[in-house]
Amino acid sequence: MKTVKSLVLTALIGASVVACKKGEDDPFLSLRARDSRISGDWVLDSYSTKDVSILTFDLQADTVHYEAYDFDGENEIYYFIDTASSDYQSIEVDYAMTIEKDGSYTTTTDYTYGQEISSGNWWWTNDGKNKTGITFDDNEHAYEVKELRNDKMVITRNFSSEITVDSLQSNLLRSYTEKRTYSKVK
Repeated sequence: MKTVKSLVLTALIGASVVACKKGEDDPFLSLRARDSRISGDWVLDSYSTKDVSILTFDLQADTVHYEAYDFDGENEIYYFIDTASSDYQSIEVDYAMTIEKDGSYTTTTDYTYGQEISSGNWWWTNDGKNKTGITFDDNEHAYEVKELRNDKMVITRNFSSEITVDSLQSNLLRSYTEKRTYSKVK
């Protein structure tokens, strides 16, 4: 009888431990709830975005537009390429964000020429047990939480769209990817 009770208890504990992991790279077991882990002061360690649009007319690519940002913790690099021009810029910048449990947040961006502060509201996009998505202010800034640890957060956002106008025989394909990695200020 003790063996059966031990097996049942072990199975229940095992099921609850597996349920703790929400994001694909979350810790196997965390004693803190996701609300507790996400609240606090964060510094952006890195991010990258890529936005590609291709407009075809009469089945030939007429306009290609490529825009990207890369940030390595100190420098932000901007790339822009289209069929008519290209641009490349690099600036020093620091990004910080404070997330409060009450659903508010504040971002601070320090550039070499000044500081920008903004604030707003955040919420889990899929409340309930999962809490694997987070939105800042509007659905345009909805992210998937890939990893949420007490001292690290990785969020991503990806989408693609296609618009076809048959009467003009034109097609617009757009693809966007973004990944941000934060570390908690201690």
